[in-house]
Amino acid sequence: MTRRSLVIAAVVLASFVASGMAVGDDFEDCGRAAVAEDWQAAVGPCSRLAEQGVAPAQDTVAWMHHHGLSVPQNDLKAVEWWTKAAEQGFALAHMRLGYLHWSGHGVPKDSRMAYYHINLAAALATEPEMRDSFTDLRDSAAKELTPQEIAEAQRMSSEWQEKFKAR
Repeated sequence: MTRRSLVIAAVVLASFVASGMAVGDDFEDCGRAAVAEDWQAAVGPCSRLAEQGVAPAQDTVAWMHHHGLSVPQNDLKAVEWWTKAAEQGFALAHMRLGYLHWSGHGVPKDSRMAYYHINLAAALATEPEMRDSFTDLRDSAAKELTPQEIAEAQRMSSEWQEKFKAR
């Protein structure tokens, strides 16, 4: 595993612990299997937790669908699960949605929406290394936008954050 992968794995595991929403074996099994990249073991417990609304599990299920890991590859399902996790303020899901918009996998290619999601990921990230990584990615996406498009994406990000904080 690379250093970046280790940081992301640590954040995913910490997110499972911090969410506190799930109880029992599924919670532990999903977290351990995701960190170990044992996708066959992750399918059942992570899917059950995702259905219960646990954002880190939704992110994991989306990742599995995006890459076809022990489930059929399906970018539309990945977008669906990442959207659910992002709506809960899960930074990694916003980053991944941004990547999909930037690359056009499962959604139309849209650099403005990529910037919007990656900007939110950077704002929501709690780990400095992840925040820096997301900021670098956002700045790369900005190179494809006009100043007006950047301003619009920033306005959208600010509006989302205000609504999220008001919950």
